[in-house]
Amino acid sequence: MARIHQDKFADLIRKYKVPMYRLAYGILRNPADAEDAVGEAIMKAYEHLDSLKDVEKFRPWIMRITGNEAKKIYRRQKRVELIDDMETCGAAHQDRHDELWEIVLSLDEKYRTVIILYYYEQLKIKEIGSILHITEGTVKSRMSRAKDRMKEILGQA
Repeated sequence: MARIHQDKFADLIRKYKVPMYRLAYGILRNPADAEDAVGEAIMKAYEHLDSLKDVEKFRPWIMRITGNEAKKIYRRQKRVELIDDMETCGAAHQDRHDELWEIVLSLDEKYRTVIILYYYEQLKIKEIGSILHITEGTVKSRMSRAKDRMKEILGQA
């Protein structure tokens, strides 16, 4: 179990910055806030780099931190009236299908997050549970409910 040094940390951040942004955007639905969440996550991860003992666990670790930071911003914003403008994600999501992405973004945050982590970031159910601090059963039920809701929306179109 090798420790991560500064250069390796920078390489790993470059590797995972798009998935981190995608997760934060999925929670916050605002590009600027998503960038803030990613920035905060990177700073927090760097400050606590010594707590990560295994390089192989970097991805779920950094995604958990990113999710937590995005949720922190989301909770702060709940106190303020939110404007529900669906700006596009920009270059980070050039490969997505716009209609499906819009449907994913229309889901409640708890459903949207599991869909993004599973289908877009290709994380395992166990990793998603760890990132979101929920059981694997809860992950599965949220995914099922999210898929049912997406089917309803697609049926209305």
